[in-house]
Amino acid sequence: MAATTSKDLTITFQRADGEREITTLKNQKKSTEKPSS
Repeated sequence: MAATTSKDLTITFQRADGEREITTLKNQKKSTEKPSS
């Protein structure tokens, strides 16, 4: 999966799927803290 841009996040947040966006953000934050090789 390619990196999510702020534009993609905005479009995603506008969707009815709330939990999925939150999960994605959490996963991205985790990846930032612990980058995978």
